[in-house]
Amino acid sequence: MFLNTLTPKFYVALTGTSSLISGLILIFEWWYFRKYGTSFIEQVSVSHLRPLLGGVDNNSSNNSNSSNGDSDSNRQSVSECKVWRNPLNLFRGAEYN
Repeated sequence: MFLNTLTPKFYVALTGTSSLISGLILIFEWWYFRKYGTSFIEQVSVSHLRPLLGGVDNNSSNNSNSSNGDSDSNRQSVSECKVWRNPLNLFRGAEYN
């Protein structure tokens, strides 16, 4: 089988490559946050992925809140997030054992 032919050298190279890429992403995120005050990954997910996944359209929320002043315009740029009532739901099985 293919997995039997992989040598330890392959796994060392795989681990080193993934660590290098993770480090570059971490350095870029740190630089972007220091420069712009927000996370690049968060901005991309809010701007591009949220409309694709059926999130609230920013244009409709801008039109409905435009008469409420500056404080509401600041809230529009911040992504709404769902608050979980119990973030430990995955561990509830231990309660029943």
